[in-house]
Amino acid sequence: MDLSSKKVFINYKYFLVLPIILLVYFVFGFYNYNNEQSKIDYNVENNKYLQSSFSFDKEEGYMDLVDIIDTKPISDLEAADLDGYKFSVKNIYEEAIDYVIKIVPNEEMIKFDNCADNLIDSSYLRYKLDNQNNRFFLENEQEILYKGHLEKGSSNIHILKIWVTNLIDGATINRHFHGKIQISRIND
Repeated sequence: MDLSSKKVFINYKYFLVLPIILLVYFVFGFYNYNNEQSKIDYNVENNKYLQSSFSFDKEEGYMDLVDIIDTKPISDLEAADLDGYKFSVKNIYEEAIDYVIKIVPNEEMIKFDNCADNLIDSSYLRYKLDNQNNRFFLENEQEILYKGHLEKGSSNIHILKIWVTNLIDGATINRHFHGKIQISRIND
């Protein structure tokens, strides 16, 4: 093989390899973009009146799902160090609205975990929403945690902390809690 043949061969090799590298680069870029978009779309819930968006945590997942698997009771002082579930609520309706925040049972996760007989009694749970005082859940599992008012186009950011309290003696070991943050317009 003479020198000119080697140059042609090297140029030919670059001509083939470079487009392949670029193609792989664009395919992975497109995949990552679509993957991020699906996370964003899933993380925002819209209805006619409200838009709710929930923080995403790589370890915990989408933060509208409230799961307590480690049911070790903790004090209110220890609970102050919890990160909490951060979410925002935005009024996308043409006029001011009132809304409520509830925690409802996450039936899908209860069914998936097959733990209906192993759920922790809600009376062992305490919560703190934003700057409110620490509170116990009532016997009604769909207790209203917060009532708010939003003017047209305005939004609120909330942080919910929830934990198993050490203020009540009881069998909470190996019990689960699976809930979901539900935000809805009053009179919906």
